[in-house]
Amino acid sequence: MKPILQAYKRSLNEVRTEIAQLYVKYAVDGKLQMSKQQRYTFLKNLEKQLIEQAKVLGNIDLEHTTKILNEIYQDLIIKLLMYWIKVSKLLKILLC
Repeated sequence: MKPILQAYKRSLNEVRTEIAQLYVKYAVDGKLQMSKQQRYTFLKNLEKQLIEQAKVLGNIDLEHTTKILNEIYQDLIIKLLMYWIKVSKLLKILLC
């Protein structure tokens, strides 16, 4: 889970940095001074960045979830095999 949380944190920091840079560049007396075209361009770029981050985060999440499920499945198979071995030994004792 730690790599997933780290990836989400990294993504959040990137978005915060973009917004902070916007304020550094366009803030005057605590207000943003930008044209409609500048706002549109910024928001379009931010949208592209968010879409790309969502894809990356989705892939990381899928990779780690798949790994966890495979480990659980393998553990379950081993436990079931051990159970069947015990049951077969018990059946041999009972039937002999």
